Amino acid sequence: MAQRQSGYKRQPDDVYQTPDWVTRIIAPYLRKKNCVHIWDPANGPASQLAQSLRQTGFEVVATNDDFLARVSLPHDCVDAICTNPPYGTGGRLACQFIAHAIELVPTVAMLLRVDFDSGKTRTDLFRDCEDFVHKIVLLDRIVWFERKDASGPSDNHAWFVWHKRGRQRPATNFYAGIEDAAAQQKSKYWVVTMNDLCGNTQRVFRAATKHAHRKLHELQRLDPKVSLKALTRQEFHLLRGDDNA
Repeated sequence: MAQRQSGYKRQPDDVYQTPDWVTRIIAPYLRKKNCVHIWDPANGPASQLAQSLRQTGFEVVATNDDFLARVSLPHDCVDAICTNPPYGTGGRLACQFIAHAIELVPTVAMLLRVDFDSGKTRTDLFRDCEDFVHKIVLLDRIVWFERKDASGPSDNHAWFVWHKRGRQRPATNFYAGIEDAAAQQKSKYWVVTMNDLCGNTQRVFRAATKHAHRKLHELQRLDPKVSLKALTRQEFHLLRGDDNA
């Protein structure tokens, strides 16, 4: 399928700052994988993606050195990599970023063109990779730069997610857009600590109040005496990614 030129000037090192709404789309998926400390290795300390992740409650470190030469993490506590990687010629650099990231951390989220998983030479990263678990298609196109009297963007994008727990079913597709991101931003949050649920480990999870009340209502239909405390236990398992939650 032919695509028209976007009209955007190519940026040095393929550095394109990720809009806030795009980052808010991936945040719930990172929480469900039990991620707390995230590394953006491609966009530098001024990364908009890193700033947005911090605003949604994550601890984030952002670098822009030679990621492919790294054999260790910037901090021992990093449990996920989330980035908008450089593509390079024919997308080969992005493939190298994905493969290296999967080796370094349990959970990886990459923002790529929506058809990036369709190439025959990339099946080892997608179709045949047991760690590939989700594709979140963005329903709105990303505007990288605001320009007057310019045509809109031509490329569609998606978040691709890998998780070392291994795929127990075919990779799942989700769909989300600007309205979904705005709903997350406006929602209030309630907090559950692991100290209340499983000992002394202190880790804070946030989940949307709207989602919490919906789950509570569903549980109360089955048992009118169910409490919010019971709900938080279930929500904890959902955030941790348990299939039997």
